[in-house]
Amino acid sequence: MVKKIDALSHLVLDVGNSEFKGFVNGKAFRLLNAYEQTMGALPHRGTEWSVFEEGFAVELFNRPIGDCNGQFVFNPSLGEMKMADQKKEDFYPLVVAGYCSIDFDAPWRVTVSHWNETKGPEIQKKLVGVHPCRVNGREGEADIREVHFMPEGQGANNVYRRNGGTGVLAILDIGYNTVGFSLYNGNSRLKHVYEENSGVREIVRRMLQDKALQELVGYQPAKDALLTALINGGTLPSNSDGEGAIDIRQFTEGYKLEWLRETLSDVHRKYGAIANKVGGFWIVGGGANIIKNAVKGTSYHVPEHPEFVNADGMQDD
Repeated sequence: MVKKIDALSHLVLDVGNSEFKGFVNGKAFRLLNAYEQTMGALPHRGTEWSVFEEGFAVELFNRPIGDCNGQFVFNPSLGEMKMADQKKEDFYPLVVAGYCSIDFDAPWRVTVSHWNETKGPEIQKKLVGVHPCRVNGREGEADIREVHFMPEGQGANNVYRRNGGTGVLAILDIGYNTVGFSLYNGNSRLKHVYEENSGVREIVRRMLQDKALQELVGYQPAKDALLTALINGGTLPSNSDGEGAIDIRQFTEGYKLEWLRETLSDVHRKYGAIANKVGGFWIVGGGANIIKNAVKGTSYHVPEHPEFVNADGMQDD
């Protein structure tokens, strides 16, 4: 259950490189987060919550953020531009203000995470306070009273313990741009490391370089088209206009397995003394949906809705 403190509304936000996941007062949301700086139309549908069924445009009045001058539209249809291409922590005030606009009259408690735990104090400093803003044409103030920071991985451990898990838990967190590995014994963290440029983006990079794949398809597929094929089981448009379909499962499955074997081999090589004696080994994050079929029947466990596991556990802070 989400705990209410001093009647504060509670936003839990897991900012990924390709989508936002979280909860507002216990109600789940998800929004793909390709984005652009624009003063134009609102973005394409990308959320599972009707409040933002059109996505959202956010403008902060009290500060510029990075190169976007406080104006951002989050749009799942824009292609290659991902959170991984920018300084991720700069965009937390924009995203948080967008979700807190659900109720401009309420003071907020916000729980956030980041793959680099040293960013916690910086993110907290950026978020606490009153943020005058415009969201989807509505003006108001996002009043953020409390900010709680939780390292990525802690949420998954909370869910594991909540469901009766015991002993040491190993967590492999697969994102678009990062892969994290954590070890927890109860609530004590034994290990917590993240590597950039090593997540699903690496699988896509390898596929982009495959000449045989290009010859089969007949054109150079875009990054997002390959990412979609990885997710949907190996179907790619048969031309660059997005029409027709071609089966590239031999490539999507082959590269997924190759990447997974290399990643797990590296984990066991570095941390095998502990990782081989764990009570559970969970694979979470949005990338877990891509490789979950490859670990069926093994000791590696992909929870239901693995992209939400960290956000779910962050409600327990």
